Amino acid sequence: MVAEPRLQPRARIWVWRGDPGGPSIVATSTNPSIRFTWSDRALVALLAGLVPREHWRSFLVSPQTILGWHRSLVKKRWTYPHRRPGLPGLAKETVELSCRLGRENPRWGYLRIVGELKKLGVTVSKTSVATVLRRHGLPPAPRREGPTWTQFLSA
Repeated sequence: MVAEPRLQPRARIWVWRGDPGGPSIVATSTNPSIRFTWSDRALVALLAGLVPREHWRSFLVSPQTILGWHRSLVKKRWTYPHRRPGLPGLAKETVELSCRLGRENPRWGYLRIVGELKKLGVTVSKTSVATVLRRHGLPPAPRREGPTWTQFLSA
């Protein structure tokens, strides 16, 4: 992006002079350095777009640094909040109702519980009911109570 010719001299003056609240120069006897705040970096990256590239040598930092600042500013601007993939979980009431039906009716399978929930006006899939029952420690329908096949055959 190149600015209008009438803005370029003004931008050069801003870059060369800096503003009163600009970068704070920290000089020690061993390492003189300049510390830029995020607002300073944003200003320099903005002004770099207004000044032609042949004048970028006048900046206090290298052109690669300015481009890096610009990339990080763009990255922060276009970052979206992270969410877990997939659909949201079931409502707490639906989970409680599924568990209650599973506990009170040990012979009912997932499909039967889904059908009963549908009669009550709650739409939920077979897989969701199976997952909820498994998470709450309720095994599949035939194994909820009574002996296992091995116990039955050995008796």
